[in-house]
Amino acid sequence: MALKSAPHITRRRNITRALAISATALFLVTTPVATGMAQPGDSPPGGSPSQVEDPCDPTTSSTTTTVTATTTPTTTLTTTPTVTSELCAPFHENKPTTSSSAAQKTPAATVAPTTTTPSSPVSESATESSSPQQKAPVGEWAPTENPKATVIPGQMRSDREEIPEPFTKADADKAETMEARISTARLTAGCQVYWPSPYEVCGAIKDKYNSLGGPSSFLLWPTSAELTNPNSSGKRTQFLNGPIYWSVAGGAHPVVNSILNRWGVHQYEAGWLGYPTTDEIVHADGVGRRQEFQNGAIYVAFTNAISSAIKNGPIRDKWNTVGAETPGSLLGYPIGDEIALPGGQGRMVRYERGVIYWHPNTGAYPVTGAILTQWGQAGYEQSSFGYPTADQTTTPGTIAEQQFQNGRLYTPGIGLQVGTGAQALTFGFPSSVQLTPALIPRGVVFHGNGYDLTFEVLTGKAIKVGIDLLAAQAPTSFSMMLGLPPGITIQQQNGRAKIMSSGGIVAAVGVPLAFNANGQHVPVQSTISGNTMTYQFSPTQFYPVKSYTDSISEGAEEFWDLGVNERNTCEINPIDCWRASDDRAKAYEVAGAAFSAANGTEDNRLDAARHCVWQGRTTESANDGFAEDIGLAHEQDWPSATVPAGQMDLYNNKTGRAVGLRNEDNADDIDSTCIQYAHDAAIVPNPNPMNNVDKDDLVILHE
Repeated sequence: MALKSAPHITRRRNITRALAISATALFLVTTPVATGMAQPGDSPPGGSPSQVEDPCDPTTSSTTTTVTATTTPTTTLTTTPTVTSELCAPFHENKPTTSSSAAQKTPAATVAPTTTTPSSPVSESATESSSPQQKAPVGEWAPTENPKATVIPGQMRSDREEIPEPFTKADADKAETMEARISTARLTAGCQVYWPSPYEVCGAIKDKYNSLGGPSSFLLWPTSAELTNPNSSGKRTQFLNGPIYWSVAGGAHPVVNSILNRWGVHQYEAGWLGYPTTDEIVHADGVGRRQEFQNGAIYVAFTNAISSAIKNGPIRDKWNTVGAETPGSLLGYPIGDEIALPGGQGRMVRYERGVIYWHPNTGAYPVTGAILTQWGQAGYEQSSFGYPTADQTTTPGTIAEQQFQNGRLYTPGIGLQVGTGAQALTFGFPSSVQLTPALIPRGVVFHGNGYDLTFEVLTGKAIKVGIDLLAAQAPTSFSMMLGLPPGITIQQQNGRAKIMSSGGIVAAVGVPLAFNANGQHVPVQSTISGNTMTYQFSPTQFYPVKSYTDSISEGAEEFWDLGVNERNTCEINPIDCWRASDDRAKAYEVAGAAFSAANGTEDNRLDAARHCVWQGRTTESANDGFAEDIGLAHEQDWPSATVPAGQMDLYNNKTGRAVGLRNEDNADDIDSTCIQYAHDAAIVPNPNPMNNVDKDDLVILHE
């Protein structure tokens, strides 16, 4: 009687010389911890392609079940408590044969699948012997020579050779008598017995098994007779490391390991995949494999050991047109099954570097990169954008755009670094009409109907966003989408976006400061919904209207955007504020390059250099009066922790303005002079700005 178990459960056994020989066909597979990007973006709402736990997979077991068979000793199998006889396809007692005329066609590009074989304790019954003589070690498998038709104590093959687990002496002796009877044509024609396993392997399944190497292959020995599948459309035989399935349509093919597990999740041959039509196929990249089925395929990449089922159809066809899983392709390997989306019409597959979405009204299109992050965080296909209706285009440089059912989404291809890693906050602009992108020296400008949208890199941690209304036909409302890295959220504060991690604020995006052609301030209101910031400009009769706001990830807790007093100063002097808008970020960059932040960023040489460069550059960009006003406003908005610290800032601001006046039209000399002053700065416990008469030095409170 066959052991009643799921067809893919791998029985545990000792590693003997026989297994060592068969191991030449095995590759040991390790499973690293999957990381987050890659996977790209978060899972879509209502349709996450998360991996479904395989109830027949021993790696997901939570209980131990003891199964007893009449011809074998009690065997411990690791299984899950929810296994059903239908899903795991237990063996049946009937033993039908397979016609030899149904031999399968084996593709040339197939190899032995990978198998991991765990060891187990030695069964006492595996060492039984009816003779005290020493048994010879098992070598490469071969049929029994001159098998005995009946059991003769002391003269059986089991009395001369080791019996590999899980087989017993009774199993081995029965197998030998079956071999003898087959040789005299007493058993089913076209079948074979493989000592010490007491099961016949027949027809096309036998032919496939022998072509792989029989018991010396990765499958090892049979553990069941040939079985008819529940729908009577095919056959299967179970082996220690997996089954071989046969059907008229597909032929005979082994299915093992993670591919078998994923196939089982989808109900084996009774599910939508149908029967296998190839063996496992090794990909040229050396990273993964796949196995073809009647209605799709299962892919596995050993970089994450996740197998994924994908249907034959428009999504797979589209994936093939963009390079499928090949190295350097757009998407890479699938990392989730093809799934149906809410609404019942659309479908999607998630890959290593993006997704493909399909709808009968739009077709199949990939979405990747920053556009995927922004579209996904807005709600994927359930957002206001709907499904993609075209491929993404990337020109010029890294500017990307993609058309959706209800508009286009543009991204400049530049991001704001947040935190200490490679994570970046990305930016996108939705538009109902076509925009014309162009590169500028430090960024990108999008030309629209009567307006320009500009993204300009100030430093590695500061990006200036400009919205210029050039004529009356320009819209007065603009939306900007933020692509948030994993673990990052948005909080609104007075219309500004605080970009938060678990450790606090890591970046910020402010409210634009705008002024018209007459130099008058133009109020701008800001609202935040989800990952979208919307700016509403007040009406004006004087064009153009220029505006800017900074997105920064350095000094975000103090220097980001403008405080109340700073903003009031800028609204009174909008043109001066606009002229000096880049200077604060540049001061951070210059000071940070010259001094380490190991001792903090306050009240030391780094802090002194930063204030000097900021005030010097602001004086050169605008004038010393505006520089002094904005410096005082900053101290009011962000007061220092102690009185001496505030006095230190005022002292150094005074020196910075003098440096700016002495180095007009020469920002590089402003930078170098302030850095040298910071290197030479003296420690002064209680600085007094009134004593800064010569304005040619800086002071600090500590190193």
